[in-house]
Amino acid sequence: MEPLFTLGGADFGALEIALGVALLLVGLLIGSMLRRPDARAQAELMAMRGQQAELQGRLSQMAEEQASRGDLFQKALDERLSAMTERLGRSLTDQTEKSVARLNHLDKRLEVIDRAQTNIRELAGEVASLQAVLSN
Repeated sequence: MEPLFTLGGADFGALEIALGVALLLVGLLIGSMLRRPDARAQAELMAMRGQQAELQGRLSQMAEEQASRGDLFQKALDERLSAMTERLGRSLTDQTEKSVARLNHLDKRLEVIDRAQTNIRELAGEVASLQAVLSN
């Protein structure tokens, strides 16, 4: 095929020229399809901004509700912990008082046992001396 014209040392035939024109038309068509009228684009942009504002409001409301729920949960948890701490403190106090009472009781019993042991030693000494007297 014979070139129709030469440009910058490159030869162009009818097929290359037709292909170039077709690509140019396709590009213009795609460009016009992608380009929207300004009024329509503005309307869509405004609608999107309205939706964005609505979503921000919902997110803000959800955040406030979540914070409120968190505060209520923390308050309930604090109350339960306080009640449990109070019960545990009372239980420990009761157990300590009972332990002190038992130790005092054991101390008194040990004193009685010590006195009894002293009396037994004295009696053993007296029996030994009585046995010595009787054996003479």
